[in-house]
Amino acid sequence: MRKNFYRSNNFGFSLIEVMVGLVIFTIAFIPLTGLIIAHYKQVADAGIKITALDLAQGKMEELKSGAEEVEFNVLKSFPESEFEPYKYKISQVENNTYKIEIYYQENKLMASLIGEIPTP
Repeated sequence: MRKNFYRSNNFGFSLIEVMVGLVIFTIAFIPLTGLIIAHYKQVADAGIKITALDLAQGKMEELKSGAEEVEFNVLKSFPESEFEPYKYKISQVENNTYKIEIYYQENKLMASLIGEIPTP
């Protein structure tokens, strides 16, 4: 005698239940994906800003030491290849006050540092 499939005591999920569960999971997962992507962009921007501030501080120290001739208001590259996307510009604000701006990919200002260099 043949058993009736629908009247048996099968405990499991039907295809409809699985499909509904997948749809609910997908709808809940989409906003989480957007949050993860936004967080990743913030972390990457923070790393770029930290590097830019470090480069600005280094340039200010070089300026204080008088190690090189300074060209004002000229966008220049860093000599190290790892900092290739970064550019810097030095401008004189007042007699002994200088401003160093660090740009990322030539158009995005990432850091600006103003410092006074005392004359001996």
